[in-house]
Amino acid sequence: MSKKKVHNEASKKRIAEYAFKVFLKNGIKSVRMDDIAQAMKISKRTLYELFGDKEKLLIEGIKIFQETESRAYEELQQKSGNILESYLNWNSIHTEIIQGVNENFYHDIKYYDQIKDTFLRDKNKRDEFKKIFFKKGVEQGLFRDDLNYELLLHISSKIESSIYQLELAKTYTLKDIINSVLIVHIRGFCTQKGNETLDKYLSEHPNF
Repeated sequence: MSKKKVHNEASKKRIAEYAFKVFLKNGIKSVRMDDIAQAMKISKRTLYELFGDKEKLLIEGIKIFQETESRAYEELQQKSGNILESYLNWNSIHTEIIQGVNENFYHDIKYYDQIKDTFLRDKNKRDEFKKIFFKKGVEQGLFRDDLNYELLLHISSKIESSIYQLELAKTYTLKDIINSVLIVHIRGFCTQKGNETLDKYLSEHPNF
C-alpha cells in the first residue's frame, strides 16, 4: 500500500471516529456534513468524496467502534480465564462509552435503513458471542447447566430492545438501567460459584 493511500485511510478513519462521537452526542439528523467538514478542516466536497453521504459516514464510524469493542473484549478475555469477569469488565467500558449518547441518536436511526441493517448485523454477531459466553460459563462452572440458553438468548435480546423502546433513559441514566437489569439477569443463570464471582467483582468495583 502506498504512503498516500495509507495517509488517506488514516485520515478517513480519523474523520469517521470524530463524526461518530458527534452523532452520538447530538443525534443524527441535527448534525450537518458542513459541521463535520469545518471541524475536521476539510472541504465539504472532500468529505462527500470520501464517504458519499451522512449515512455512509456514520456507518464507517459504527464499524470502527464495533471493531474497537471486539478487540477490547478479546484482550480482556486473554487477561482473565474467567468468562464472567471478562464480560463484566467489558460491559463497564461499554456502558461508559454509551452513557453520554443523546436519546435522539436512537430515535433517528429508524430513518436510515442502511444504519438499521448495520446494527442488525452487529446484533447477529453479538448473539453468536452470547452463545459462546453461555457455553464457556457452563464449562467453567459459573452458569447453571439445566437451562435452555437458546431461549435465554431470545429473552436477553428482548430485554435490550425494550430498554430503548420504553424510553427509560428519560427518567434514569443509561448506566443505572443497564447495570440494574444486567446484574439481576446474570444472577438468574449463575451457579453459587458464579454468584460468588459476581459478588467479588462488585465489591472490588463499587462504581460498576
